[in-house]
Amino acid sequence: MKRLWVSGAPIQRRHALLLAAAGITGCGGGSGSGTNFGGLPGTGGTGIYAAGPISGFGSVILKGIKFDDTQAAIKLDGQLVSSATLGLGMIASIVGEQIAGQPTLATASSIEVWSIAQGTVTQDARAGAFTLAGMSIQTDPSTMYFGLSGSGDLTVGRSVKVWGLQAGTAWTATRIEATTGPVITATTGKVVQVQGEDGVYVNGLRIGGASLTLGNWVRVQGVLSQDGEELHVARTDDLQGDGTTAVGSGLLEVEGYVTSALSNGQFQLGQWRIDVSEMQDPPTGIALGDRLEISGNYANGVLRAQTVLLDDDTGSKEVEIEARVQSYTSRSDFMLRGQRCNADNAAIAHGVSLPLRVDTKVKVVGRIVGEFVVVSQLELA
Repeated sequence: MKRLWVSGAPIQRRHALLLAAAGITGCGGGSGSGTNFGGLPGTGGTGIYAAGPISGFGSVILKGIKFDDTQAAIKLDGQLVSSATLGLGMIASIVGEQIAGQPTLATASSIEVWSIAQGTVTQDARAGAFTLAGMSIQTDPSTMYFGLSGSGDLTVGRSVKVWGLQAGTAWTATRIEATTGPVITATTGKVVQVQGEDGVYVNGLRIGGASLTLGNWVRVQGVLSQDGEELHVARTDDLQGDGTTAVGSGLLEVEGYVTSALSNGQFQLGQWRIDVSEMQDPPTGIALGDRLEISGNYANGVLRAQTVLLDDDTGSKEVEIEARVQSYTSRSDFMLRGQRCNADNAAIAHGVSLPLRVDTKVKVVGRIVGEFVVVSQLELA
């Protein structure tokens, strides 16, 4: 079930995507800072900034908006990459321009993606949570797995990389990917001091080889000491806003978990400060742990909401991929853009049998189950 408030008025789910998309269009101003290499859109009435998990490809699909990425500068963990490197469930920040008259279509100028953690699991997944790089990371039915069959594979010593959203003192994984090769450790959190100890710490790891500012939110990456207590840093990135990028001002849409109680019309969504007090009839009943999608105007460190979408669906999220078949074993196991798919029970568009084989261009809609997209709709693209 999902509820959408537009200036306080709950409406039916079928209108949610169109209105949420339309709600983030308009003129923006300012430019990004810190790790954001694209900045927010300038004036002109069509700028879009969106942040959240990637839910599809053909164009990059985020927040129900299809972003043409053919001209976009794309970074993954601070390194320039091709669009083919991006994957479902990765948390992306996208800057672009809306296509006139098409609120769910846009052209991306920059796409920035950051993983939140990488390394070897130090505590098996139990009760939906595991420990990695000092971080407590939760899983839920919408977590996507790649190279893993599910949370049962998250055992001590397993090397993985994680993308996710902040959920209180922990994080909720949107994507977990098995890794191979030399072990790189990365962790995301606040720089703190530990009573009676020298130096600074992030998520319980002592930081060596870098000067960090107390209280800042950072992503640090490097090599873990043999005793597992010190991270010798090779790269640091200061983070703001959603924990993936620093932003200036403008109209934007974000997704995350409520991490502080509603007070005087404001609350925290991860690292975003949200203000719903200017909505005609502000939504009530917002609670810690709620997953929200919010659009509005961001300025001076506060996102003033225009639309609020409560997502209390359980189970995996719907995804969409339009691409050429990369490899084909059977209809129950073929590859699209690095994603294994099972279309055994899919509804075929127009009732026409499809000649599935390598290089056939298709569009699939379905849900992630383990390593597979279980396809509900299949058609030639």
